[in-house]
Amino acid sequence: MVTTTLALHHDWDVEISREENRQWIPVARGEPEVVVSKTTSPHEDTIRMESNNNVAALLHMDRLYLAWRTAPLHFAGPDTRLYVVSSGDNGTSWSLELEVFLGRDLREPFLLAMDERVYFFFFEGGVNPIDFEPLGLFRSERIRPGEWTEPEIFGHKGEVVWDIVTENGTACAQSYSGDYSTPGDAQDMGQLFMFFNCSTDGVTWAPAGKEWTYYGGLTELGWYFDLAGNIWGVGRNEDGDDSGWGSRTFFAPASDLSDWQWMSDQAIYLDSEADLDVLVRSLDIRVAEDVSTRVRSVPCSKNGPRRTILVP
Repeated sequence: MVTTTLALHHDWDVEISREENRQWIPVARGEPEVVVSKTTSPHEDTIRMESNNNVAALLHMDRLYLAWRTAPLHFAGPDTRLYVVSSGDNGTSWSLELEVFLGRDLREPFLLAMDERVYFFFFEGGVNPIDFEPLGLFRSERIRPGEWTEPEIFGHKGEVVWDIVTENGTACAQSYSGDYSTPGDAQDMGQLFMFFNCSTDGVTWAPAGKEWTYYGGLTELGWYFDLAGNIWGVGRNEDGDDSGWGSRTFFAPASDLSDWQWMSDQAIYLDSEADLDVLVRSLDIRVAEDVSTRVRSVPCSKNGPRRTILVP
């Protein structure tokens, strides 16, 4: 896990113009610095183990939060721990905020800010290194520096939150649960439900429309809003279903964010750069069909800066 020094000014205004053939290229300020590894930690009171991953970060009210999973292996086990640290000086020094240890696997940490509140999410798993056994989601709220509420369970049994996006004061979470397939069993196809829930306070969540948005093998999914409020995303179909295995891209209209419309009936297996190009082009074509060309200035967040971009 590495980080770079953050700029003191965070108004990242982005202007993209295809007509003028200009590109926005992020520039790292300073050399990368290893923050967490098997020999390095931002705080001396954390336990360092071989596997360090499942990272979450949040910049909120001039304070930087960092969370990660550390364990002997990437796979499930009873020794896993989650840590949350924070920094008020841009990463020069860190304070230990929270340690979570339940004697079982812990994964997918998320940090979410809603108004002045900060929440920490994660899920508890099993201890079998060759099985995937999500048991439940947990949530903890920061009360004051170094003090958090006891993790409380929420959601439904076996649910896993994979991505949370906050826009204009509303947080939307994509999660999944169901009958997880047996590793290596080609006959045990995906029987997973995909959910899309939203919240304005980080505590009460409700479906954005239909109770679930997909049934099959999709699990890990990345998505975001366009300027019209529609959703574009790509999901990893690792459990397999009638569409095959690989990646699937989708679109959901602003009028019903639970109406996921797929670019293709078949998943795309990314075995080469050419396959990646096909995937990107399929998404570009759909954007061109559904959204007219326009330039807008829109808020990046409820009280944040504005950005000007060209939508194809």
